[in-house]
Amino acid sequence: MRATNTRWVLVILLLVTFLAAGCSLKSTSVKLGRVYVYSDYGLFETTRRTVGAFNFVSVILSVEKIKTLTGILFFLSVFLLLATCGPATDTPKTRKQKLQDHISAVCALPEITVTSNLVASLITNESEWVEGVIGDDGELGLMQLLPATYKQKKYRHLNPSNSFENISIGIYVLQNCVNSFPDDLAAAVGAYNCGPRRMRHCLEGIRRLPKRTRLYIKKFGLKPPVYGKLLKVAKSAK
Repeated sequence: MRATNTRWVLVILLLVTFLAAGCSLKSTSVKLGRVYVYSDYGLFETTRRTVGAFNFVSVILSVEKIKTLTGILFFLSVFLLLATCGPATDTPKTRKQKLQDHISAVCALPEITVTSNLVASLITNESEWVEGVIGDDGELGLMQLLPATYKQKKYRHLNPSNSFENISIGIYVLQNCVNSFPDDLAAAVGAYNCGPRRMRHCLEGIRRLPKRTRLYIKKFGLKPPVYGKLLKVAKSAK
């Protein structure tokens, strides 16, 4: 149950407690055949009477006991209500929303042309939004950055375990890939996985892409670049 619903339940419990404490149960009698059941303010103490085939229970209430019970309920309700009124902690949903808001803020910078949707898809494929995850080759965080990236001078002061900083660096790395292959999104995405140099070798017909990179590109709904694409373009231009 969410904290908001819990607080409403406790508020209702407090109201019920006040009503129970404020109501005075008038002494009444109810005629049941030959037996009278008396309710005189009270609680818990019972006596059983038998008349023919019927059993009747006379519940005798004690005003002292009802006051004690309502007092306990009142203080318990107040304690629980105060306990749930503290600062709300991040749930997985709100945490992810904060990360997505950070992505949108970074992508809104003038030097960034990649979209927040592309970054979100990349995080889903890289880490499935699991913070602090470490890849098989030591990749770090949501964007699965190589440790060597953090050793670069411009990123050396940043904390690898900080997801927001991890996203910021990852977006700039992705932007560098897009700048290297401005007219080929599949090549840019693949370069994020295997590196711009390896992607350039593929396009120039020097080395083919690793299988994992081809599969990685397909996860984005893109078709892997054609081997030797740049070489073929150069030949056709002659």
